[in-house]
Amino acid sequence: MLNPVLKFEGKVQSQDQTRFDASKSFITKGDTALTAITIKPGDDGSAVSIFDADPANWFLDWVWEGFKIDVDALKNKIKFVSNGVTYTATITVGTYTLPALQLEILTQLNLASSVVWALALSLKNEYLLTASERVTLKSSDLDASLLPFIGFNFSAELTDTSFQGSTIDALPRNVTLTLDNGTPVGQVFTQKVFSPEGDALFSSDADLVVHEPQILDWVSVGRNSFIDAHRRSQEKIMQFIDQNGYLSNMGKRINKFQLLDLEDVRLWSVYMTLHHLFISFQNSKDDVLKDKSKYYEALMISARNQAVLVIDFNNNGKAEPEERVTTWSGSVRMR
Repeated sequence: MLNPVLKFEGKVQSQDQTRFDASKSFITKGDTALTAITIKPGDDGSAVSIFDADPANWFLDWVWEGFKIDVDALKNKIKFVSNGVTYTATITVGTYTLPALQLEILTQLNLASSVVWALALSLKNEYLLTASERVTLKSSDLDASLLPFIGFNFSAELTDTSFQGSTIDALPRNVTLTLDNGTPVGQVFTQKVFSPEGDALFSSDADLVVHEPQILDWVSVGRNSFIDAHRRSQEKIMQFIDQNGYLSNMGKRINKFQLLDLEDVRLWSVYMTLHHLFISFQNSKDDVLKDKSKYYEALMISARNQAVLVIDFNNNGKAEPEERVTTWSGSVRMR
């Protein structure tokens, strides 16, 4: 029996190096030896041979070009209800840019029923879907819905004539690992790929180098940056904001795009990233790295406590005086 096993990052940014590691793949004892192993990044990609006598070399270093989505049978449906009848628009399986997907969605929606649809794509990668009559749009990945992957991630269903999607910050890309010993066995894995604008990270490697000029020498094998560490810091900062009671005027969680002035947040993110990196660099014999992690932790806490956040609570894209808050005055804002 052939057992494809792939180690990879769940999230990565386009243009950032990532590694697909198949070295833990194996065959059941007594089965025919492997003769080929390939990895195909993206449904529109070509299979790359990674077979080698040494399993440690069963990997592929990769960089995703552009911002695309792999639409497969697990996420190619858009369901809606008109006049009590449920219709399904089936998107053709394939790899799409957002403008190309816009045209395909519009084509299939208008073929599905007599409802006339329009679909616009903003510069912020937000889809606006409108219908000629009031319809109920169903959003659930349990029925192979495409909607949650393209910014329409509401809980179950929504009834209206217009549906505004959120910014599409990342898109799913499929990675197919195939083992072959005369009878090929393949398995598809999915990686979430961010656009640089969609990732909207609060700090960068250039910020780290200001404090630690040699730090890029510590980048992990299979990577060429610390973008993953900056993203982890961003997630922790957003978690802190959420846990401290900051909500939009509509009672929803604040998202990363609602932080309008990132100067104070940048310092917080820089020190947090350095703190966590030096924790990861530590070994039992090196107190210098341990001391550095503690040093940057203190700076991180100081930067967090002094930070003034400019949060777009009303989501109008403008920084207003009442939207300046501190990280120590946690308040719940609802209207």
